[in-house]
Amino acid sequence: MDAQTISVAGDPRGYAETDQIRDEMAKLTHPARPDVDWRRVEQCCQALFSKNGVDLRTAVFYAVARGHRAGLAGLHEGLSIIDVLVCGHWMQMWPQQTHTRMELLSWLTGSVLQRLRALTLSYADLPLIYRTEACVARLCNALELLELKQLSRLEQIQSWLQQAAATLEQTDASKGITQEAAPERAPCVVDTVSARGIVKKAPPVILPQTRKARAPTKKSMTDAGRAGDAAAPAPNRRAGFMAGFICALLLAAATGAAVWWLARPAPAQALFDNVALLPVVNGSADAQRFQKSLTPKALENAREDWLMALNKKLTFLAGLPALWRQTQGDALLSQADALWPDTPAVATLRARERQRRESLALPAAALENWNLAQQRLARLTERLNALDERRGRWLTGSELKTAVFDIRQALDKTPPLEELLRQLAVQQAQGESAVALRKQIDDRFEQLLNRYALLTEKAPAQPRDLSEQ
Repeated sequence: MDAQTISVAGDPRGYAETDQIRDEMAKLTHPARPDVDWRRVEQCCQALFSKNGVDLRTAVFYAVARGHRAGLAGLHEGLSIIDVLVCGHWMQMWPQQTHTRMELLSWLTGSVLQRLRALTLSYADLPLIYRTEACVARLCNALELLELKQLSRLEQIQSWLQQAAATLEQTDASKGITQEAAPERAPCVVDTVSARGIVKKAPPVILPQTRKARAPTKKSMTDAGRAGDAAAPAPNRRAGFMAGFICALLLAAATGAAVWWLARPAPAQALFDNVALLPVVNGSADAQRFQKSLTPKALENAREDWLMALNKKLTFLAGLPALWRQTQGDALLSQADALWPDTPAVATLRARERQRRESLALPAAALENWNLAQQRLARLTERLNALDERRGRWLTGSELKTAVFDIRQALDKTPPLEELLRQLAVQQAQGESAVALRKQIDDRFEQLLNRYALLTEKAPAQPRDLSEQ
């Protein structure tokens, strides 16, 4: 997959491949620790990329799967996709919640580090290490601008790669250095395939290890203990207690400050939260997904709190004004004017939004059709009343038909929304689908709301005088 030509995706949870990936990743926390089919995870991720596009969660799983199947080259491929996604499509990528994104990147850091520590690298891997480190550095810089670098923990991958590169740079290209295996895991060797198809083992490399101190001998410990007993005065228990108490207070204060610092909303992220896309709820699909991922007991425990939250949200939605979408758009444009005044891009966005509303709004002339019909009815009534006052002057049938036709034509041009709703009720009672009528009603609502928004602006357009027609 070309990381430079990715297509940003939406919510992938409606695809079957997402459930298959979730089933495989659940094996990582299964008590029996079954083997994860990383080939299946990779194939499912590629299928989602082609069907839905690239989202952050699928890209993270793809990077880990490629790392298990192709070693450092696979990790570089997956991290490159995440680099393009985060650096170029932060506003559009799914998921939209910042804390969910940070949880995914933090999990990615732990998985990548675990895979890196299991690899055996050689001097020939230096160019790939440099490229991977540069990719992670770009990610860290982008997240640092959003004040999210520490939460992602990606700098740990960058530090590991830098340390590995520094170690390999000191080795001769023709000789490998062996990496000491940690007691709890055995390193695996990355296989390389030559042009003839012969699999070769890359020479292992020693990555920097923490130096361990020698255990003191029994004799030295005895001598040191005797010397300390002879030279040390009697311990001051009160001073030791006060020192420990003060240290505990300082530690508690530092911990509280750190928790507050990490929990506070990032100013830069709060700026982007204002323009984040609203979540889209897919009732039946989401319900099926929750039923698969949660146990019946968990659903039962969450029922009361969830229904209370639903009641609050329904109350909030019911209180939204008719022009909520338009007023929110105006508020965001005003915010952009205040943050970046005299910016051509902001002026272009404002002009484009007004042009969009003008194109979607009910034409101004259509507002006059119903009133025009009422005026023509009033003039016809006046003419009929005038005949009673003037004996011998009659209104011919042709004149009456012409007047009635003009009135009906004005009424038929723009039937009121109430009439459209009455027609919908009749068609529903007759069992008809009324698809076209529903579309007409939806369009009329949209047109009226946009015209209403244009009329409520500071400089509303003046209606035309059609009394002479």
